[in-house]
Amino acid sequence: FIMMEMHSFWTFLLCLTMLYNKSATLYAHLTMRDYSDVLVDTFTCSIHRGAVILSIYGSIFSQMAMALERYRASQNLSTYENTSKQTGQWLNAAHV
Repeated sequence: FIMMEMHSFWTFLLCLTMLYNKSATLYAHLTMRDYSDVLVDTFTCSIHRGAVILSIYGSIFSQMAMALERYRASQNLSTYENTSKQTGQWLNAAHV
């Protein structure tokens, strides 16, 4: 449950950052007086791209953590519900 919530968070963050980046680009294109108005400095570009890259990696890592948990559950299918919660807690801690 926690893993699915974290994956939803990263995916939502990715959508928000992409929406912000595309809106800022559209605004720059609509209000430009000449072509140099569309260019941004290095710091602004790294902030915009850094947030997107972070959310992409978070989304991918959360999918990997869910897949690993499901693989572990499949390996211990007969005893998965009766074992300790230590494996699930380790996977949740690594995921967070």
